[in-house]
Parts: sequence; C-alpha cells; structure tokens
Amino acid sequence: MILLGCLGVPTLVLVALVLYFGPRQLIGLWQTMRLLSSGLGGQMPSRINLEPATDKAWRHRSQVKASCRKLQEAGFQPAGSWTIREMPGMALAGLVDPRRRLYAAVYDMPVVGVWVDLFCLHIDGSGITATNATMGWELDLQPDREKAGSPKAPIAELLQLLDAHPRASDRIDVSAGELAPVFEAEYAREQDWRLARGGVTVDEVRRMAEESGNIPSEEELEEVARSINEQHAPEIAKAGLANYLDEQGLRGGPREALEPYLIAIHERMTREQAMEFFAVLVGEDARQLEDHPVYAGLEDDWEDLDALEVFSRLAGAMSHPSFPRFQGRVRTPIAADVYMLPAESVPGSS
Repeated sequence: MILLGCLGVPTLVLVALVLYFGPRQLIGLWQTMRLLSSGLGGQMPSRINLEPATDKAWRHRSQVKASCRKLQEAGFQPAGSWTIREMPGMALAGLVDPRRRLYAAVYDMPVVGVWVDLFCLHIDGSGITATNATMGWELDLQPDREKAGSPKAPIAELLQLLDAHPRASDRIDVSAGELAPVFEAEYAREQDWRLARGGVTVDEVRRMAEESGNIPSEEELEEVARSINEQHAPEIAKAGLANYLDEQGLRGGPREALEPYLIAIHERMTREQAMEFFAVLVGEDARQLEDHPVYAGLEDDWEDLDALEVFSRLAGAMSHPSFPRFQGRVRTPIAADVYMLPAESVPGSS
C-alpha cells in the first residue's frame, strides 16, 4: 500500500528510500542511488505510524484539496488526514467509498508533489492499487498484489481501471475508521516480504537507474543494492519484534513499556555476530562462562550451528540475572528468537 496495501506500496517504499537516504531527486535518481550506497542515510523503516496531520503538514494544499474534491464528487467520503512519524515531510488525506469498497489516499510530499492511490483488498487476500504516482513503477510487487494506472493519470481513469479489473473474489468492506490501521498493516506486510527475500534487488536498482537515464555497470548496480540492504539490515530484528508483539496482542501503553526490554536474534546473523552480541549484552558477567562447558560444546559443534542456536546455548548456559531470557520464536519476516533483557540492562528503566 501505499496505499494500502495494495499497491501503492512500492511507491511508499521508494519514498522511504528517498526520505531515509536523502531527498535528492533533483539531482537524478542514479545519483540518488549512488548516495544511498555511500552510507549517508539511515534505514527504511520496517513499520510506520500514522499521526493526525496539522495544518502545517501540507506543502501543496490547493492540489490536495482539488484531488479530494474530485474523489468526493465520485462518491468518496473523507476519512481523515495524517502524517507518517517515520517519514518526515509526508502527509496524506484518506477517503473511502463504501459502495465500491475502495480506499483512497492523496499524498503530499516535498519535491515529489501530490499523487493519488485508489486501492482495495479482496476476501482471498489479494489486492490491487490504481495510482497516478510518478515514482515506484520500477519496484517489484508482492505476488498477490497488482498495480494499475500511469503517472499523472486522471482520477476518473483510475476509477475506470478498478471498475473494469477482473477479480477472483469479492472486495472487503471498507470504513473510515479502518483506513489508518489497514494502511499501517499493509506497509508492514510489504516490508516483511521485502526483508524476507533479502531487500532491494539488483534488477530493481537497474530499472531505477535506467528510468533516470543512467546506464551504470553491473558492478555498480550490485554495489548499490548491497549497500542499501546492509543499511536496512537492522530493520530485520525490528520487524521480528513487531510481529512478536502483534502475536502477543499487545497494543498501546503495554506494548511501548515492553519494547525496550526485547531483542531479536535472527537467522541471517552470523555465529560470530551472535557471540559478540551476547558478550556486549552481559558485559563483565560474560566472564562467568569462560570456563563453562558451553564454550567447549560450541567449539565442537561450530560448523553445525546457526546464530540462533549459538545465542540460545550461551543464554541458557546458567541461571544468571544479567542473561537475556528466551520468550519465543517468530517466523516473519524470517526466523528469529525473541529474548527479554533484565531491567537493569535497559537505560532509563530504573
């Protein structure tokens, strides 16, 4: 999604790239991608949070109002307006059409301008988005997501595309109150899928470069993709923790109170990283394991172990208050074990 899920999602993912690695479209997309690989930015967030928008959030107010007016004339109803906490500068107005069972989002972003996504989800789990975004067409879609439209297409044309699109199952009902949570959930779904497959692909980087008129070498493309994915790697653990908390049914205050005490060890970590992470977590208390049989066992079985098993053996070697305690395992976006840290190891917890 990017709206929601459906399909504007690749647009929002590209927006995340631009916002997190610098709003540099003015110097060309390939130059932007080169800057991404230089380590000047942060990571694309694995999760987003929508917050009510203030009047100061809008950069292109008249264009947003004009798009919303056209949608209302077509049968849509206002559902709210938000900013995205993790994407400074982005604002969106949401609308719903209960009769057609469609969501709409009108995005406002500095430099990029305004675009519209119309989307729907189906009972069979699939979804489609019709968009007039000028970005995001180069990125892959999830297997059960489709995208239609064209850059700067009129809203009437987007509606016609959705009305004419064949579907294997009925659309899911929509309501104004569900738009924000659906939006956040669809973004999370998209990011989990990307993280599970390893992040941005070389083919996606190639298409983005070609769209900007640049023809880089294969080595350059591979380096950019590798660098982007390395910077995004910390989001794997964050996504795993988010899914664990979702599975526990935790929301709001209880979730925020628990989050600082949780860590995730995932299957893409190396064995060495798992050992180093454990040593950093327990500090001086790690010395108590120096002569423990667990180390001999790790050495004997080293080639057969993964990071999850290494960390598990270390954490379970003895009962010690400073050692993290196993809480559970998640499978999405990839396999990860969740541990609880002791209160004294979390800054500001006392």
